[in-house]
Amino acid sequence: MTVSSFPKDAAKKHWIDLIGESSHTSDDKNLGEIEGVGTDFVVVRKAFLAVHFHYYYIPFDRVEGWDGSVAWLRIPKEEVERDYAKHEAPDPTKYYVKDRPGIYPPTSYPEVIMIESRNKKPVIIAPTTPGIDPTYKCDLCDISLKTEDELSNHVKAEH
Repeated sequence: MTVSSFPKDAAKKHWIDLIGESSHTSDDKNLGEIEGVGTDFVVVRKAFLAVHFHYYYIPFDRVEGWDGSVAWLRIPKEEVERDYAKHEAPDPTKYYVKDRPGIYPPTSYPEVIMIESRNKKPVIIAPTTPGIDPTYKCDLCDISLKTEDELSNHVKAEH
């Protein structure tokens, strides 16, 4: 299926447009809904009994793409739960979350890759204070790095 066979607006999707949409793992398990988007991670929220939430901070290179209805990951659910789970909601000063836009425009986030439909069921950095060097923290392992590029390289290499 080519990109032209997707609905017209699908080819123009930005990650922030996918907030609230479903995500599935490579083994076709429903992981939850996209809750937030950062410069290095997409955050997925899974609700349990409508009062308890799990958050999964998925590096963008672990996302296969969007098929028009579901964001598909390249990894199975077991790996997501083992390596990317946190119990903390995304910080709205670092992540674009619904009704709380981040500081970067939609074009600052990685491109949404369109993939063929599977026909299945259905880190923003806070502004800096003058005179204080910013630190860039990995939301999975709490390591602080000096630059945004170092953080991106760390996420790609370690997560």
